[in-house]
Amino acid sequence: MGLDMFLIRKKKSKNNKPIYEDMEYEEIAYWRKANQIHKWFVDKVQDSVDDCKFYLVKTEDIQELIDICNKILRETTLIDGKVLLRDYWEKDESNKTIHIKEYGIGKVIDKPEICEELLPTQSGFFFGGTEYDEWYIDDIKYTRDRLQAILDLLDLDKWDIYYHSSW
Repeated sequence: MGLDMFLIRKKKSKNNKPIYEDMEYEEIAYWRKANQIHKWFVDKVQDSVDDCKFYLVKTEDIQELIDICNKILRETTLIDGKVLLRDYWEKDESNKTIHIKEYGIGKVIDKPEICEELLPTQSGFFFGGTEYDEWYIDDIKYTRDRLQAILDLLDLDKWDIYYHSSW
């Protein structure tokens, strides 16, 4: 279980069938628990409605997200810091449920306020971590690289791009 996110492409057509009725589409990007990216798509493309439906993504939206990712990567650095290793619930000796968080040394973002402003994390049921760390940066790099490839390689006059999530 968890947050799965997809960009798919579908040939533009005149029949205007809803994407969920037209099985002729192809996945072109996939994220797992990249809640900051999901939040951006929900806020920007889905008018803040998080309902796991298919939403058309405009070329300008893709470029805007690339620009945001580039700004985060330009203006932040990973430094040594305390990172969350495990986060879980268990019963103690008296059978009371307790929340346990285990930390260790890893890489964190030196200026998390930039990330909080541009691409804040979002908590949710199985949405993944909300820390500004090396995993966050990995999601940002993947997003930038994948979206740039989509702009570079696809003839967007012939394809529609849709965002879809599942949780």
